[in-house]
Amino acid sequence: MNMNSSRSHTILTIRVQSFDNEDPKNVLSSKFELVDLAGSERQSVTGTSGKQFREGIEINKSLFTLRQVISSLFEYNKNINKVEK
Repeated sequence: MNMNSSRSHTILTIRVQSFDNEDPKNVLSSKFELVDLAGSERQSVTGTSGKQFREGIEINKSLFTLRQVISSLFEYNKNINKVEK
């Protein structure tokens, strides 16, 4: 939106594998997913108005919804893993 705006999202996936030297078929794998969503737009900081102001509101709503979806998927996956154990 302007010089004070930060519309950057980052998703980082880290995969780690551990191999057993005595039994090469025995592999332990882990996956870490790190998500950094862009911060919300603050009208008082960006100084936007009119169309840009409304656009900032919609961006913030979208980020809030995306956060809810990611949280729900995390909870669902956590519960599935409990059942499987």
